Amino acid sequence: MTADPVLSLVTPSYNQAPFLRATLQSVADQDYPAIEHIVVDGGSTDGSVEILRDWDGHPIRWISEPDRGQADAINKGVAMATGDVFAWLNSDDIYLDGGAVSAAMAALRGRDVVTGGGRLISVDGVVLRRLPLRADRLSRSQIRHVDWILQPATFMRMELARRFPLDPTLHWALDWDLFIRVADVAEFTPLDREIAGYRYHPGSKTAGGGAPRQRELARVIARYHGYASIVYLGTLACAAALMLGGRLPGAPGRRLRRVPQSLGLRSDRRTKGHGIPF
Repeated sequence: MTADPVLSLVTPSYNQAPFLRATLQSVADQDYPAIEHIVVDGGSTDGSVEILRDWDGHPIRWISEPDRGQADAINKGVAMATGDVFAWLNSDDIYLDGGAVSAAMAALRGRDVVTGGGRLISVDGVVLRRLPLRADRLSRSQIRHVDWILQPATFMRMELARRFPLDPTLHWALDWDLFIRVADVAEFTPLDREIAGYRYHPGSKTAGGGAPRQRELARVIARYHGYASIVYLGTLACAAALMLGGRLPGAPGRRLRRVPQSLGLRSDRRTKGHGIPF
C-alpha cells in the first residue's frame, strides 16, 4: 500500500442517539489523515438522523433508510467505500485515544488483518474491565472454535471485506462468521495495543441475546464443523447455567456456573461467546 492508505470505516447505526455523538467524536479525534467515515443508519426515529445532519466534527458520509439489520447495513457501507482498508465501529463503541487508528494502520502494512485489545465500558463510558488480546488465539483453528476477537479493534484489507460480505441472516455472530471465513485465506496479526472501547449496556445485542444468541452461535459452529446437535444442546445448557447460576446465592450458584466446564465448553468472558475445545 502507498503512503497513508485510506481507511474506510463503516458505522452501522439504528436508534443509538445516546451514544452516536461519542462514536463520531472518537473518530474525529483520530490523528490518522485518511479516514473515510461512512455511517449507515437503518431509519432511526430517536434523533440519530438529526445528529448526523448537524454533525460538523469531521467529514462523514451517511445514509438513513430501512435495512435488514446490522450485517446488511455494513454490507451497504462496504459497497459505498473507496478505501484500501476496512473496519467497522458500531454506533455505541469508541476508539480509546487519538492514535488508535494510526497504530492499527501502521501495523497493517504488508499484512492481511490486524486486531488489538480494548476495554469494556459502561453506558457512561466508565471502564468496567480491560479486554486484552491473546495473541495465541489468532490461529485459524482457534478462530474457528471460539469467538476470541474484539471486532471494533480489527482492521483488514478492503479486498477481504469485499470477498466475504457479512451474512445478513446472522444477528449476533456476524463478526465471528466473517472472521472464520477470512481466517481460511488470511493471517490475523496481533497488535499489542488497546484500540477500542466496547460498550456494554442494557440495549446492546450482547447484553440481551440470551438463548437465541446461544442458538445462533451453535448454528455458526455447526456451519463449519457439522456437529450441530451436541453443540446446540451444550450451548443452551451453558447459557441456562450461567443465567440461573447468577441468580442463585452461594454454593448452588457456583455449582451451576460450573456446568459449562463439565460439558467441555469454554467461555470468552469478553463477549460471553462459547465454543468447543479441540
